[in-house]
Amino acid sequence: MEFPFNHVNVQVLKDRKIIRSFVKGRFISGNINWYHHPEFHDNLYLTIEWVMRRTRYKGFISEFSAGPGYSRTFLGGTTYRVDDNGVVSIKKLAGFNYALLTIGGGLGYDFSMKKKLPLSTVAKLNFISMFPYNSTVYFRPVLELGIRYTPARSPNTAVRVSVPISE
Repeated sequence: MEFPFNHVNVQVLKDRKIIRSFVKGRFISGNINWYHHPEFHDNLYLTIEWVMRRTRYKGFISEFSAGPGYSRTFLGGTTYRVDDNGVVSIKKLAGFNYALLTIGGGLGYDFSMKKKLPLSTVAKLNFISMFPYNSTVYFRPVLELGIRYTPARSPNTAVRVSVPISE
């Protein structure tokens, strides 16, 4: 889910005609993500990201994002625990907690530009780092596919800027 806080409508003019139009947006985005790494672990992580997005007039978007997060892994197999007395037991929900940083870029389509739906689709490549991971920093590329919901925008967030081009 994302919350817009700054939008600028940009129109590029040539001979008093609009030749290009797009929206520059800034968002704070809260994300819940999950991935499965076979025979290793499942990872559920939460992030809060600063998003810079450019949306073309027809709805196509490109964006860059970065932010901190929290990661919780769950081990893929049965995990056993042996206590000080030598008693063996199964450890339920075995896994680890990590701090996380993410940075990424994506492409997608914003349905609010033409169809007035508060949804957009996105394909995004993120690089996440979890730490401390066995006393190191763990880097992992993640392909994110998703649908976003954007609450209604405040009428005070939009600013129109026209940029004339002269030859």
